[in-house]
Amino acid sequence: MGDLDHREAFANRLRSLRSTAGLSIEEASGRGGLSPNFWGNVERNEKEPCLDIICSLAKGLGITPDVLMKPEDIAAALQTTLSMAESIRSTRDKALFICWIHAIDRFMRP
Repeated sequence: MGDLDHREAFANRLRSLRSTAGLSIEEASGRGGLSPNFWGNVERNEKEPCLDIICSLAKGLGITPDVLMKPEDIAAALQTTLSMAESIRSTRDKALFICWIHAIDRFMRP
């Protein structure tokens, strides 16, 4: 992920998982109960999803939220976590930080 911030990395992962699943934005958003416009905004990093929306995005992809939040590799996860810890300013960011920590914890367990 290098220079990508955690929001952009999440948007890229969401887009990648949707494309890999062979789903259009309309199909995935319909499955998740979200509007296609909102889904597209998240994929373009124009909107920040709250925890409830992350769950809906995962549902739209047919996966669990922890899979959606799972980073590509542990080094990227640690860098993202450090970056997030330094930039927490709002309640929403704190909730996302906690979600990332849980995802990393699940990723590291055997």
